[in-house]
Amino acid sequence: MSVRIDFYREIFYWLKHLRYFDIKCSLWDALELARGDILRRERMPLPKAIQLEPTTKCNFSCITCTRKTLPKSRLNKDLTIQDFRIILENIPTLKIIKLQGLGEPLMNQYIWEILEYGRERGIRFSTTTNGSLLNPSNIEKLLKYFDSICVSIDSINP
Repeated sequence: MSVRIDFYREIFYWLKHLRYFDIKCSLWDALELARGDILRRERMPLPKAIQLEPTTKCNFSCITCTRKTLPKSRLNKDLTIQDFRIILENIPTLKIIKLQGLGEPLMNQYIWEILEYGRERGIRFSTTTNGSLLNPSNIEKLLKYFDSICVSIDSINP
């Protein structure tokens, strides 16, 4: 009996520490699914698509944005070209990257290097921007790299 209790304690620990875990079935079903994964210890296949946060810098302070709840240690950080290269090296199956997060993607100081490096490796990009940095020069560059650009209008007051 203690083995069973220890087993479920491990599962509860695992479930509790998944940051965005959302149970869409009964807890018992979730435990059974997790039990199978833990017992098999199979390696998950590498993803073909991911979402990356290129920066936490933003030139707006929208009332709907949760950026203001970020710890100071996460504010005003950029994804570096070195980190981007490491990501691509470690996920060779990657084909699509959505550049989106709690910052304005075009404020990343390495954005053009990141896009060029990804493009050279066949990565397709999409992004969401607040649109404030869109100008004729940037639009021309963006069209070269992005398959999809969404302009978010969450507030009439930045």
